[in-house]
Amino acid sequence: MTNDPIIGLTRAQLARLGREYMLAVQFNSRIDYAALAMNHGGEAYKAVAIDYWMAASPVAAY
Repeated sequence: MTNDPIIGLTRAQLARLGREYMLAVQFNSRIDYAALAMNHGGEAYKAVAIDYWMAASPVAAY
């Protein structure tokens, strides 16, 4: 058996944890984008944002 504490969580606890993870990722990506734009300019920001979006899109066409 694994010693993973997530296995013992209820469905409601897992839902809350999932929302917390999504919020953390949202904050992280927004902070990364701002730092990228400040340090490397708008074109670098735009290229990375498009790459991230295309990687997450099931219908992205390169």
